[in-house]
Amino acid sequence: MDEPSLANRLGVVGLLVDEDRRASATRIERILSQHANIVKARSAVRCVRQGARLHTLVVDATSDEMGALTGQLGMVPGARVKSFLL
Repeated sequence: MDEPSLANRLGVVGLLVDEDRRASATRIERILSQHANIVKARSAVRCVRQGARLHTLVVDATSDEMGALTGQLGMVPGARVKSFLL
């Protein structure tokens, strides 16, 4: 049987990026491109009241792959990340 960290699972990533951090968009796109093999769907919506953009990702990944993705996204200035695997 596969070890839990090596088994692929579906997951969701929520990424909230401050609107005034538009310069972060290029960095986020680069990170998402590097992890394109695990991203199955993505969307973004502008949250006017919060002054931010909310990105949602559906991923099919191991816990290690999820950790690598969210760790890199969490290092982007003005970004906040939450995630879970199902």
